[in-house]
Amino acid sequence: AFQGLLQLDPEGNYQSFFGSNKVQFSLFDSFKRAVYTREMYQRELSKLPGAVVNTAIDSNGFIYTVTKEIGSEQVKKFNIAGLNQLEAGGEFTPAAKKKKRTFGENAWWAPHGALPQLQDISVDADGNLTVIDALYNTISQYDADGNLLFFWGSDDLAGTTKLGLVKTPAAIATTANGDLLVLDSVNSLV
Repeated sequence: AFQGLLQLDPEGNYQSFFGSNKVQFSLFDSFKRAVYTREMYQRELSKLPGAVVNTAIDSNGFIYTVTKEIGSEQVKKFNIAGLNQLEAGGEFTPAAKKKKRTFGENAWWAPHGALPQLQDISVDADGNLTVIDALYNTISQYDADGNLLFFWGSDDLAGTTKLGLVKTPAAIATTANGDLLVLDSVNSLV
Protein backbone atom coordinates (compact mmCIF):
# COMPACT_ATOMS: atom_id res chain seq x y z
CA ALA A 1 0.00 0.00 0.00
CA PHE A 2 1.08 3.59 -0.51
CA GLN A 3 0.92 4.29 3.27
CA GLY A 4 3.99 2.07 3.80
CA LEU A 5 4.34 -1.11 5.81
CA LEU A 6 1.67 -2.00 8.35
CA GLN A 7 3.11 -2.39 11.84
CA LEU A 8 1.25 -4.75 14.21
CA ASP A 9 1.87 -5.72 17.84
CA PRO A 10 2.38 -9.41 18.84
CA GLU A 11 -1.39 -9.85 19.26
CA GLY A 12 -2.06 -8.58 15.71
CA ASN A 13 -3.42 -5.15 16.66
CA TYR A 14 -2.65 -2.15 14.46
CA GLN A 15 0.22 0.06 15.71
CA SER A 16 1.14 2.36 12.82
CA PHE A 17 2.40 2.60 9.28
CA PHE A 18 6.15 2.38 8.76
CA GLY A 19 8.50 3.42 5.96
CA SER A 20 6.14 5.21 3.59
CA ASN A 21 7.39 7.04 0.51
CA LYS A 22 7.13 10.76 -0.09
CA VAL A 23 4.85 12.24 -2.75
CA GLN A 24 6.73 13.52 -5.78
CA PHE A 25 6.02 17.25 -6.21
CA SER A 26 6.89 18.99 -9.49
CA LEU A 27 7.24 22.59 -10.58
CA PHE A 28 3.93 22.23 -12.45
CA ASP A 29 2.24 21.15 -9.19
CA SER A 30 3.42 24.32 -7.46
CA PHE A 31 2.17 26.37 -10.43
CA LYS A 32 -1.28 24.76 -10.12
CA ARG A 33 -1.36 25.53 -6.39
CA ALA A 34 -0.60 29.18 -7.05
CA VAL A 35 -2.96 29.71 -10.00
CA TYR A 36 -5.91 27.32 -9.57
CA THR A 37 -8.93 28.28 -7.52
CA ARG A 38 -9.76 26.11 -4.52
CA GLU A 39 -12.57 24.37 -6.44
CA MET A 40 -10.32 23.66 -9.44
CA TYR A 41 -7.56 22.29 -7.21
CA GLN A 42 -9.99 20.04 -5.29
CA ARG A 43 -11.12 18.46 -8.59
CA GLU A 44 -7.56 17.40 -9.36
CA LEU A 45 -6.62 13.78 -8.80
CA SER A 46 -4.90 13.18 -5.49
CA LYS A 47 -1.16 12.59 -5.73
CA LEU A 48 -0.19 9.45 -3.89
CA PRO A 49 3.31 8.23 -3.03
CA GLY A 50 4.73 5.11 -4.69
CA ALA A 51 3.57 1.86 -3.13
CA VAL A 52 6.04 -0.52 -1.49
CA VAL A 53 6.00 -3.66 -3.66
CA ASN A 54 8.39 -5.93 -1.76
CA THR A 55 10.33 -6.19 1.46
CA ALA A 56 13.22 -8.09 3.04
CA ILE A 57 14.74 -8.19 6.51
CA ASP A 58 18.34 -9.01 7.40
CA SER A 59 19.84 -10.77 10.42
CA ASN A 60 20.51 -7.41 12.13
CA GLY A 61 16.84 -6.39 11.99
CA PHE A 62 17.11 -3.82 9.19
CA ILE A 63 13.99 -3.72 7.03
CA TYR A 64 14.47 -3.18 3.29
CA THR A 65 11.72 -1.98 0.96
CA VAL A 66 11.59 -1.69 -2.81
CA THR A 67 9.20 0.62 -4.66
CA LYS A 68 8.31 0.87 -8.34
CA GLU A 69 7.71 4.06 -10.30
CA ILE A 70 9.59 6.61 -8.21
CA GLY A 71 12.69 8.35 -9.50
CA SER A 72 14.99 7.99 -6.53
CA GLU A 73 15.23 6.08 -3.28
CA GLN A 74 13.49 3.05 -4.78
CA VAL A 75 15.37 0.97 -2.21
CA LYS A 76 15.31 1.90 1.46
CA LYS A 77 16.97 0.33 4.50
CA PHE A 78 15.12 1.19 7.71
CA ASN A 79 16.50 0.89 11.22
CA ILE A 80 14.25 0.32 14.23
CA ALA A 81 13.57 4.08 14.48
CA GLY A 82 12.27 4.16 10.90
CA LEU A 83 15.22 6.12 9.49
CA ASN A 84 16.45 5.28 6.00
CA GLN A 85 20.08 4.15 6.36
CA LEU A 86 20.70 4.33 2.58
CA GLU A 87 19.79 8.00 2.36
CA ALA A 88 22.68 9.74 0.62
CA GLY A 89 24.49 11.93 3.13
CA GLY A 90 23.11 10.23 6.26
CA GLU A 91 20.45 11.24 8.74
CA PHE A 92 22.38 14.21 10.19
CA THR A 93 23.16 15.87 6.84
CA PRO A 94 21.09 19.02 6.16
CA ALA A 95 18.35 18.43 3.57
CA ALA A 96 19.87 20.96 1.15
CA LYS A 97 23.11 18.94 0.94
CA LYS A 98 21.53 15.50 0.50
CA LYS A 99 21.62 13.83 -2.89
CA LYS A 100 18.91 11.47 -4.07
CA ARG A 101 20.26 7.91 -4.36
CA THR A 102 19.06 5.87 -7.32
CA PHE A 103 18.97 2.12 -7.81
CA GLY A 104 18.53 -0.07 -10.87
CA GLU A 105 21.03 0.02 -13.69
CA ASN A 106 20.52 0.55 -17.41
CA ALA A 107 22.21 -2.04 -19.59
CA TRP A 108 23.67 -1.05 -22.95
CA TRP A 109 20.80 -2.78 -24.81
CA ALA A 110 18.06 -1.10 -22.77
CA PRO A 111 16.20 1.96 -24.05
CA HIS A 112 17.27 4.99 -22.05
CA GLY A 113 14.93 7.45 -20.41
CA ALA A 114 12.47 5.16 -18.62
CA LEU A 115 12.87 4.69 -14.88
CA PRO A 116 13.88 1.24 -13.65
CA GLN A 117 10.95 -0.73 -12.26
CA LEU A 118 12.35 -2.56 -9.25
CA GLN A 119 10.09 -5.38 -8.10
CA ASP A 120 11.96 -7.60 -5.62
CA ILE A 121 14.86 -7.44 -3.16
CA SER A 122 16.98 -9.92 -1.25
CA VAL A 123 19.70 -9.41 1.37
CA ASP A 124 22.54 -11.85 2.07
CA ALA A 125 24.38 -12.50 5.35
CA ASP A 126 27.02 -9.85 4.49
CA GLY A 127 24.35 -7.18 3.98
CA ASN A 128 24.66 -7.11 0.18
CA LEU A 129 21.34 -6.27 -1.46
CA THR A 130 20.24 -7.72 -4.77
CA VAL A 131 17.33 -6.20 -6.69
CA ILE A 132 15.40 -7.16 -9.81
CA ASP A 133 14.45 -4.58 -12.42
CA ALA A 134 11.30 -5.79 -14.20
CA LEU A 135 11.54 -3.21 -17.00
CA TYR A 136 15.12 -3.84 -18.14
CA ASN A 137 15.26 -7.49 -16.93
CA THR A 138 18.45 -6.85 -15.00
CA ILE A 139 19.65 -7.98 -11.60
CA SER A 140 21.81 -5.51 -9.65
CA GLN A 141 23.82 -6.15 -6.51
CA TYR A 142 24.84 -3.43 -4.04
CA ASP A 143 26.95 -3.49 -0.90
CA ALA A 144 25.47 -2.79 2.55
CA ASP A 145 25.84 0.97 1.98
CA GLY A 146 24.00 0.91 -1.37
CA ASN A 147 27.06 1.16 -3.64
CA LEU A 148 26.79 -0.77 -6.91
CA LEU A 149 28.94 -3.92 -7.02
CA PHE A 150 27.76 -5.29 -10.39
CA PHE A 151 24.69 -5.98 -12.49
CA TRP A 152 23.77 -8.44 -15.20
CA GLY A 153 20.85 -9.29 -17.43
CA SER A 154 19.73 -10.46 -20.82
CA ASP A 155 18.91 -8.63 -24.01
CA ASP A 156 16.14 -11.25 -24.42
CA LEU A 157 16.67 -12.21 -28.05
CA ALA A 158 13.48 -13.80 -29.33
CA GLY A 159 13.67 -17.54 -29.92
CA THR A 160 16.82 -18.12 -27.84
CA THR A 161 16.98 -20.17 -24.70
CA LYS A 162 20.27 -20.84 -22.94
CA LEU A 163 20.63 -22.61 -19.64
CA GLY A 164 21.77 -20.05 -17.06
CA LEU A 165 20.52 -17.03 -19.02
CA VAL A 166 17.77 -15.28 -17.07
CA LYS A 167 15.30 -13.82 -19.54
CA THR A 168 12.68 -12.33 -17.23
CA PRO A 169 13.60 -12.31 -13.53
CA ALA A 170 10.45 -12.21 -11.42
CA ALA A 171 11.59 -12.97 -7.86
CA ILE A 172 14.85 -13.32 -5.95
CA ALA A 173 15.96 -14.92 -2.67
CA THR A 174 19.22 -15.65 -0.87
CA THR A 175 19.83 -18.92 0.97
CA ALA A 176 21.64 -19.25 4.30
CA ASN A 177 24.68 -20.51 2.33
CA GLY A 178 24.73 -17.29 0.30
CA ASP A 179 23.36 -18.85 -2.91
CA LEU A 180 21.23 -16.49 -4.98
CA LEU A 181 17.97 -17.97 -6.30
CA VAL A 182 16.29 -16.19 -9.22
CA LEU A 183 12.88 -17.13 -10.59
CA ASP A 184 12.72 -16.73 -14.37
CA SER A 185 9.05 -16.32 -15.32
CA VAL A 186 9.57 -16.87 -19.09
CA ASN A 187 11.76 -19.99 -18.87
CA SER A 188 9.86 -21.30 -15.78
CA LEU A 189 13.16 -21.99 -14.02
CA VAL A 190 14.87 -21.15 -10.73
